[in-house]
Amino acid sequence: MSYTKLSATQIFDGYKFLGSNAVLIIKQTSHGKVVEEITTIDNAGDNVIHIDGIISPGFINAHCHLELSYIHKKIPQQTGMVDFILAVLKGRSTPLEEIQQAITNAELAMVQCGIVAVGDICNTANSILQKTKNNINYTNFVELSGFVPAVAQQKYNEGLQLVHTFVQHNLTATIVPHAPYSVSNNLFHLINAQHNAVSTIHYNESQAEREFVEHKTGDMLRLYNTLGISLANCIANDSKPTNPTPYINPYAQSQLLVHNVITNEKEIADLKLTMKNIAYVLCPNANLYIGNGLPNVGLLHQLGVTICLGTDSLASNTQLNISAEIKTLRKHFPNIPLATMLQWATSNGAKALQINDQFGSFEKGKSGKFAVFQQ
Repeated sequence: MSYTKLSATQIFDGYKFLGSNAVLIIKQTSHGKVVEEITTIDNAGDNVIHIDGIISPGFINAHCHLELSYIHKKIPQQTGMVDFILAVLKGRSTPLEEIQQAITNAELAMVQCGIVAVGDICNTANSILQKTKNNINYTNFVELSGFVPAVAQQKYNEGLQLVHTFVQHNLTATIVPHAPYSVSNNLFHLINAQHNAVSTIHYNESQAEREFVEHKTGDMLRLYNTLGISLANCIANDSKPTNPTPYINPYAQSQLLVHNVITNEKEIADLKLTMKNIAYVLCPNANLYIGNGLPNVGLLHQLGVTICLGTDSLASNTQLNISAEIKTLRKHFPNIPLATMLQWATSNGAKALQINDQFGSFEKGKSGKFAVFQQ
C-alpha cells in the first residue's frame, strides 16, 4: 500500500488553515485515494512533497450545466437574462457528437482544477456517457420547465423518463424545477410532491425574473412573446405567489438556491423561519457574464447563511473553475476571509449535496483528492 505525503504553503482542511507545518498523508487503496492522517513536518518522516500554494480538499461545484459546454464562447457577454435564455435555446440544434466532445473536454478541465463533485443540471441524457466513467461525483438534477399548466403532467412524465434513463446507467437523478418564472403551479405541485434528499432551483437570478414574478410585467414578457406563449394560458395568469420563496420544495432535506443576485434580507429571514438546510449557491462569474450583477455577498455572509459555490455553464462562463469564482469574490468582497470562501467551496458544498461522508474535508477515510489554490 502506497502513501503520498504533502506539505504546502498552507493546508486548509475544509474548515480552517492548519499552517505551514502541517503534512497531509494520503493512502492509495483499491477504492482510490483516501486521507490517512494530518501530521506535522517533524513526525511525517521522509519523502514529503512540498507544493507552493494552498492545499484544499477537492472543490465542490454546487451548480453546473455540463451538457451546455458546447455553447462555450458562442453567446455574447452582458446581454441580459432574456437574450441569454433565447441564445441557449437556439443552440440546441448542435450535433450530438459535438455536444458530447465538449462535455468530455469540460469535465477534464474540472478535474484538472481540483473539482471532485458537481451538482449538475440535466435537461437531456447527453452527459450520461461521460458520467459513467466516474471521474467526478455527480448529483444529477433533471430540470423541468413548463410555462403552460395544461401540459404539466406531460412535462413531469418526460422528466420521470429521463430519470429512468440515468438509473439504467447506474446513475442517480432527481427531478427539480428550473425557476419560478418558467414553471406553472401545476408542475410545481407535481415536482414538490417528491421527498427528495436534495433539491435545487434557479432563484432570484435577475431583476427581470423578479419583476415578472411579482407584477407579471417587464422584459420576461419578451421571452413569452418570442416563444409564442399566450399569457392567457400560462403562468402569468396562474394565481402564482408574488415572490419566489413559496416555490422552494418543503420536503427536501437540503435545498440549493442558485444565484441570489437580488435575494434580500426579508426573504432570508422568512426562509429561516419556515425551512431548514437552505444553501445559497453563488455563481459570480456567470452573473457578471450574463450582466445581472453580483449578489450582496456581504449581507449573506453577515446573516450567517450557508453559502456554496458553483460555476454555472460554459454558456455563461469562460471556465468551470472554482478557484476563479473565489478570486472574483475576493476582488469584490475583500473583507470576507479566504478561509471562509474556501469553506464555501469545500465542506459547505459537500454538506449541501449530502456527500460530506466522502468529500469536503480532510478527515481519515474521506477522499484524498485535493485542489491547489494559488492566491
